[in-house]
Amino acid sequence: MLWAPYATSNGQWIANKVIQGIFGAPIESLCEISIADVYFTHERGKNVALYALFLAGSNFVAPVISGFINDGQGWQWVLHWCAIFNGIAFVIVFLFMEETNYRRKAQVVGAGVEHHSGPGQGPEDTSEENAMKVQSAENTDITPRSNYFSSKKSYLEKLKLLRRQDLQSSVPLTNMIMRPFLYFSFPAVAFSGFMYGAVVCYFNVLNATASLILSGHPYNFSSSIVGLSYVSCLIGVLIGTYFSGPLGDKFVLWKARRNNGIMEPEYRLWLYTALIIVIPASMILWGVGAAHQIHWVGLMFAMGGLGASLTIGCQLPISYCIDCYRDLGADAIVTVILIRNTMSFAVSYGVTPWVTNMGYQNAFLVAAFSTLAQQSLFLVFIRWGHSMPLEEQARRNGLRGYASANLQPWIVQVIASVTALAVVAVALRLLSRRLKQQQLWWDDKMIVFSLCWYLVIVGFCFGMYSAGLGLHADETNQRDIVILIKWLVAAEVLYVWNLAWTKTSILLMYYRIFHVTSFKRVAWIVGTFVWLWVVTITFLSIFICLPVQKLWYPELSGRCINQFATWISNAVSTILTDLMILVMPLPQIWRLQLKRMEKVALTVAFGLGLL
Repeated sequence: MLWAPYATSNGQWIANKVIQGIFGAPIESLCEISIADVYFTHERGKNVALYALFLAGSNFVAPVISGFINDGQGWQWVLHWCAIFNGIAFVIVFLFMEETNYRRKAQVVGAGVEHHSGPGQGPEDTSEENAMKVQSAENTDITPRSNYFSSKKSYLEKLKLLRRQDLQSSVPLTNMIMRPFLYFSFPAVAFSGFMYGAVVCYFNVLNATASLILSGHPYNFSSSIVGLSYVSCLIGVLIGTYFSGPLGDKFVLWKARRNNGIMEPEYRLWLYTALIIVIPASMILWGVGAAHQIHWVGLMFAMGGLGASLTIGCQLPISYCIDCYRDLGADAIVTVILIRNTMSFAVSYGVTPWVTNMGYQNAFLVAAFSTLAQQSLFLVFIRWGHSMPLEEQARRNGLRGYASANLQPWIVQVIASVTALAVVAVALRLLSRRLKQQQLWWDDKMIVFSLCWYLVIVGFCFGMYSAGLGLHADETNQRDIVILIKWLVAAEVLYVWNLAWTKTSILLMYYRIFHVTSFKRVAWIVGTFVWLWVVTITFLSIFICLPVQKLWYPELSGRCINQFATWISNAVSTILTDLMILVMPLPQIWRLQLKRMEKVALTVAFGLGLL
């Protein structure tokens, strides 16, 4: 913070932000985990809401104060005061905050098993009573040692940065570093990060446009008054804190009582119902209102609604993630923050050109409907989410005898989620064309055709579902297995062609927006390669066995090529063509007469296809 006002070049500024990120990153997850360490489940919502109050509230208090600091002392003192407050906070936390990480000394207390030598009670006895004894002996309890007494630590001992037992870990450091990235496959973690990031994205939209709107005609607010307008956000933050905290805890307890005292993490997700109403309404009031120059009071209501939504949207994903994966809290929260920050970083670069090119009305109408689709995702997890954490927990703990016998619910969830995202993405593309009054070109028509083709594949997937897809082979009959394999071959061929339509749509878009002759020639070459690849993979998928029927009737005479090698080569070639298409526009982007950061932003936008 002290260095930032004196940064005189782009490189110095980036270096300053890198250092700030390295030393400031731990705070992103430590606060949430400290709350989880100290408070019970029924108390956690209120305390996470208080954390969200200070997290979101500080973002809105800062503009109120910084506006007056800028007018009175200059913008450099905005950062100087941040450094002063950080120094004060460091002293308070270091000297007065208790450590919540605690290792409880425990001993294993197991129920003993008696072995009788009398008649009928030898080792061979398999009565239900003895079976229960064995089971109780295996399922031991961990209880505190009754004869262990710990002495109270002195004040100086509490100030130690490290303890010896904290450094004695059986888990390698590299595994600990990579662990958060593995949790991307956990549905609740990915969902929490996405929902958190979506809310923060619209906070960035508000921040990026507040000064443009309020300091421009007809409002003409000074910088101090623009900062003062964030008081409405603070009022919204207080409302959101009460709604997601005390009121949310009462709602969860009420739902648990109706469920015979069992609390499901998904109960808290019902609070998202408020966000699917408040965020789109606030977006429309803010953007459309500014476009039509409504009274500034209306804009303050919109800012208050977004402030309340930010607080609720910060609290709910964190509480839900910790409720689902209590033992993985720290690493899971790191993954959530990674997703959130990536989304926030990407959107920050696109807000200003987005609003400038589309105008306030069209840009915020798109924002309102996109956030409606994003926030509605909670309905999927309310319906199917209760099974996700349990299955992941069983897989993580390696429970003896656990087998994921029925993956059909997961298949439905994945297909429904991916289909919804595809439909929303194409719909937003068409809406953008309509709002900008542009005609559909061949790339737009091709992506619509690809979406329709994909819906046909979804039908084939549900055909396989009805034949037992997701079940073990020994749980279905031979007739269903034959039907399933036939459906699978057809779906594989259709899927390859679906990839071709999508890749062709992207190449057509390149052909439309880039007018360099050499680039268009490369697009033709890549397109030809893609279609040759499609024909090759189609041939391999159909004739992987000769005769073809041998694929579903293995006892027939004939031969099959190495199926595993075929699938690997298919995957590698798919990734290769994807990379070719994604890398193609990068040289053209970096030749544009733009600022370096604008080029980086465009590169990130085109690189989103890697996801």
